[in-house]
Amino acid sequence: MFMAEMSTVCGWCGRYANMKPCSPTARMREIASGHNWAQVEVQLACACDYCGGINIAVGEATDRDMGQRTPTDDEIEHWVPGVKPVKDYEHVPEQIAAAALEAHCCLAESYLRGAVAIARSVVESTAKVKGITSGLLHNKIDEMFDRKLIREHVRDAAHEVRFSGNEIAHGDLVDTPLPHEDAEEILGLMDEILDEIFQSPARVAQRKQKRLDRQAAQGGTQNNPSTT
Repeated sequence: MFMAEMSTVCGWCGRYANMKPCSPTARMREIASGHNWAQVEVQLACACDYCGGINIAVGEATDRDMGQRTPTDDEIEHWVPGVKPVKDYEHVPEQIAAAALEAHCCLAESYLRGAVAIARSVVESTAKVKGITSGLLHNKIDEMFDRKLIREHVRDAAHEVRFSGNEIAHGDLVDTPLPHEDAEEILGLMDEILDEIFQSPARVAQRKQKRLDRQAAQGGTQNNPSTT
């Protein structure tokens, strides 16, 4: 049996690695057929050369020769498990950070409506953790801006997340499907909001504290910007 070389980012260890087939190609349902051929869904279990974790290649192939070969890269549509997103939410409250990461996990697995719905809840939870608990979400967003917690363009970003989340919650599911790139953009805006509220202020505070600690170690006002 011909074993094609395959490689991808392992869904277990996160490394780009060769994938060694460790089972026969499984034939799933037939998609199309003709004279002496059939287009079918296929799955192939492979072991990561680095960690040994089992990743499954899923795609479509021509059935007539699948007994003699494995799927090619062009025939593989995706791998299971998907690569887990790695996001840096070091300064974001734990529960909000967990929800934001969950949104990215949904996006990685193409659960797009779920990703956008969670992004909306992240925005609302962010307002609440800042003590803004009354009113609808659009009121909360505007109050974050009024309190100077976010700048104007970030306020607009928060409203875009709200609009998209509302469409998911109240829209007609038979309407045009949500494009992947739209969901990706919404989560990018969610991350900008988290950066504005939590991450950026924490980075500035850390930088300031390092400067103050250095000045204290040097004995006072040397290189103090307020005195030069």
